[in-house]
Amino acid sequence: MKILLTDIGSERRRYRIEESIHFSGTDLEQSVPVEAEITVKRFNKNLFVVTGSLQARVTLPCNRCSTGVDCEVAEDFVYTFRLDDEPQISKEYGCSDEDCETVYLDEPFIESDMILKEQIFLALPTHCLCDEMCRGLCDGCGVNLNNNACQCIEDNSGSPFAVLKK
Repeated sequence: MKILLTDIGSERRRYRIEESIHFSGTDLEQSVPVEAEITVKRFNKNLFVVTGSLQARVTLPCNRCSTGVDCEVAEDFVYTFRLDDEPQISKEYGCSDEDCETVYLDEPFIESDMILKEQIFLALPTHCLCDEMCRGLCDGCGVNLNNNACQCIEDNSGSPFAVLKK
């Protein structure tokens, strides 16, 4: 959904979004149903603050066995947008905190799905398990050890500790 900033007056404008956002070209190759509420407030001619919250359900692979695990995502967010040319930042002086937290726009619109996609990525857990006791996959044959027994024959003859078995 495109939010046209030129339509925003001095009062807040609220948007309720219920759509499916498709993730492609990433490890998260799926369509994710998202419910979000976004509020846009104009502070001056070129400065806009976007606040919102989202809820989504994402299916992630278990880090040990690759089984799909449903993960609930609920996130609040705040963005500051400035409708300007590129910021005038001197390399000699660095940039201010405001410059680091502001998104500079060339065009007078915001793509809500890009904001929501970014927030979902940021909210995903770094480690996902189907169960705390997940046994994972066999290194040799790749069988899921939670469901089946491994048929591999253990060969430790190359191990420096093989002598200790005798």
